[in-house]
Order: sequence, then structure tokens, then C-alpha cells
Amino acid sequence: MNKLIITLLLLTNISLIQAQPLPQHNEFQELGLSFDLPTGWSGQLYEEKVILGHNTISGMILLTENPINNASELKALAMQGFTEEGIVFKPISEFKLVSQNWVEGFYQGYFNGTEIKVFVIGLINGLGKGMNIIILTEFDKFTNQHIAAANELAVSVKFFQSKDSSVTINWKSKIVGMKLKYMNTQGGVTGFSITKTFDLCSDGSFSYYASDQSSFDSGSGFGFAQSNGEGRGTYKITTVANQTYLSLNFNSGEVYEFKLSSESGRTYLDNTRYFVIDSDSCY
Repeated sequence: MNKLIITLLLLTNISLIQAQPLPQHNEFQELGLSFDLPTGWSGQLYEEKVILGHNTISGMILLTENPINNASELKALAMQGFTEEGIVFKPISEFKLVSQNWVEGFYQGYFNGTEIKVFVIGLINGLGKGMNIIILTEFDKFTNQHIAAANELAVSVKFFQSKDSSVTINWKSKIVGMKLKYMNTQGGVTGFSITKTFDLCSDGSFSYYASDQSSFDSGSGFGFAQSNGEGRGTYKITTVANQTYLSLNFNSGEVYEFKLSSESGRTYLDNTRYFVIDSDSCY
């Protein structure tokens, strides 16, 4: 549910200039799935989010990942609905277990003050993460065309064993088992120094450390301040449409995601340069 909320909130800030148009047939090797766009619908891939629209049918289709691999559990989760600032989704009726891999149902609610109707199909993938197909529009504009489009898309979905792309393999060979280190130091006696490190171990775990030090002279005396942070968890490196991401899942429950890029042999996380050096934490 949280991924749906995040996706909805991001919609108001998406720049179509940054989005990548989708072809009629789409295959994501690293996600282990493929699908076809419904007839008359066009799609955009913005980072890892898929958004579909139509020239004459109101509303939009959102595709999000579904980590639940049990139909009954997925139905129970869907029936909870959710409420977030500016968003209220409540089930109109009982969700249906169409099959052991297919759950569907309707929501009624509000999105940024507009009353909406939502049709959701949750597809379960026995090989990994499945897919949620969410089609929504203003309540009084919802028709059988919306249901037909969602069903057409769902029938086209194929799941298969995921496999790393050559781009992901190259990134893994470069940074797995290594330490990524960011440093920024300015000033001398007065100034600051910031250090951040991620040790990406070959067993899929990582450790994080951050240090922020500053010194200052207020005129009445010299001062010094320091703060440290650390954390551990698991990480994944994946590539979607030639963009590679480093996802960090902290044991605390926090999730961070960085875009990986390289220029002239230099490594960047979200356009910030990190040095790739030997790790002293991975064995």
C-alpha cells in the first residue's frame, strides 16, 4: 500500500520531459515480467514507475510491484484500504479471489479533494514480486472501459525467472565487496568535514557510517561539534530501462534508493561523487 501512496503523491511532480515513452510490448528482464499496453493507451516510465494514459478515456493506470505471494493475504491487505493526507481509499465491496494468482476489487475515495473510483487487479508471481494494476478516474467518469483496459493489460502479463542485465553485472563487478566513500571538507581551524561510507558486502549486506564535524569561532570562544550515524541492512542493485539503482533496506525499516552513474571512471550516487575503495568491513 505504501508504494501506491508514494506513486500517487509523486504524480503531481512528474516532469514528462524526464519520463521515457513505453513501446507496445514491454519486457523487464531484471523484474522478471513482461506486459503489453492496452489498446489505445500510451505509457511513460519515470524512474521505476509506470504510468499509462489515454487520449479519450479519463483517468490513468498505475503499475506497482506486489511483494505478496499469497492470494488470501493479498485480499486481506487490499480490504484494509488506506488513508493518507489528501488520499482516502475504501473498498466498495468484498475483493474477489479470481484465482490463486489474481485478486481484484473496487475502491471509492478521494485524491486531493476529487472523488474517485478505483479498480485494482493484484497479480501474484510465484517466482518473485508480482504486479498491481490500478486504474482510477473521477467517480462519475468511471465506465466498463476502465475495467476492460485493466483486464486486457492483466491478461498480457507474463512472469519469468529474473536475470541480471549486462549493465547490472558491470556495476556489481565494480562496487560489490567495496566501500563507497563520500568526503567534503571545507575550511581550516573553522569549517566542517562530512564523511559518508557504504560497505557493500558480497553476501548482500551493507554497513553505513556517517560523520559530521564542524568547528567555529563565535568571537567569544572556539567551538566544536560532531555527530555520527550508522546502520546496517541489505542492498540490491537493479537496472530498469538502462538506469541502474542501488536500493538500501536498513534493518530499522528505512529504505533509500540512489541512481548509479559513471563518468570518466568516477562513480556517482544521485549525482554525488563517491570514491570506490577497498572495504575494511566486509570479509
